[in-house]
Amino acid sequence: MSLINISGFNPINGGGLNTPIGLSQLGTVVYDDITFPAGSYYNLKREQIAYSELKLQSVQVSVNQVKRISKTEIASKNGTFKQYSSLGDYIISLNGIIAEFFNVFPYDQLRAFRNVSESNIAIPILSKVLNDGFNIYSVVIDSFDISTVQGSMNQVTFAMSLSSDEDLDLKSFLL
Repeated sequence: MSLINISGFNPINGGGLNTPIGLSQLGTVVYDDITFPAGSYYNLKREQIAYSELKLQSVQVSVNQVKRISKTEIASKNGTFKQYSSLGDYIISLNGIIAEFFNVFPYDQLRAFRNVSESNIAIPILSKVLNDGFNIYSVVIDSFDISTVQGSMNQVTFAMSLSSDEDLDLKSFLL
């Protein structure tokens, strides 16, 4: 899926997320997209599965993070004693539409979506919101859902649940 170039279209002065990068297949203005670069992984049968780049343009991004806090009740006191331990992973929800022009079903994008979504490793993700706003550069795909759109041959809706992933050096935790 490629963006339609809207050179010169800039209703808001500025840069970054203030400047549109194009129009989606649906004709909506795109300020940021989600890109999973091409890559590969090995499935449980030890077969190498390659996936092509996947760009999601008509997408809504939601980011959630839970703090890990231990709460201890204290006898004859209202409330609890709270002890902060760490931040949990970011939980990212992606909801959107994969579309193709001229009533053509988006088979290629759907295959790329499936191959990326079925990966069993952490994969890179590119997005101004996630990269610049939250320092999220790698994710694990926890779940995904695809639905056809009734009365529309060229669109499918999708939902993805992702967890942020960071490289950890386990040796640094051993003392």
